[in-house]
Amino acid sequence: MIQCAACGAEVQAGERLCSFCRYHSIAEEVLSDPGLPQIRTELRQALLWHYWQQAQLVLYNFAGARQCVDAFRAQDPKDVQSLAVAALEAAGWVGDPFGAEVLSRVSKAIGMSPAEAREFIENLKMRNVVQIEQGPTSTERSDMKPFPRLFRWVSCAPPIDSERDGE
Repeated sequence: MIQCAACGAEVQAGERLCSFCRYHSIAEEVLSDPGLPQIRTELRQALLWHYWQQAQLVLYNFAGARQCVDAFRAQDPKDVQSLAVAALEAAGWVGDPFGAEVLSRVSKAIGMSPAEAREFIENLKMRNVVQIEQGPTSTERSDMKPFPRLFRWVSCAPPIDSERDGE
């Protein structure tokens, strides 16, 4: 038995995919490579990144493991932010701006767990990269049940550069 590097489930040696998460497998050649201890932590992070993006991955050799880690390291924070903002905006009008449908979209887009995605979104909101917009209120009659309030995420306009204003 070996342990799945991403989800932690016990995996039978020689299985093609982890029987729990079903998104990746690691060949014995990778697990027995003497270079694995140096990249184990980053490989775990890279596998989790792939897992949350719902991308299947099979690591046949140590070179593939290194490529997986390199791809994870090569992420540009601005690109990750742009992907998160696009996923938030694509969610459209929702009943809960931090609901499962929003967190799932962002989680998949940037390769983080829903809990990490929520923290990432809250950070974007705190830095005024995105904001929550409330939908219009309903004009119901007194005998009607009010419509639920809807919300959506919108990108904030970038700050105007005062130096460019003079040009």
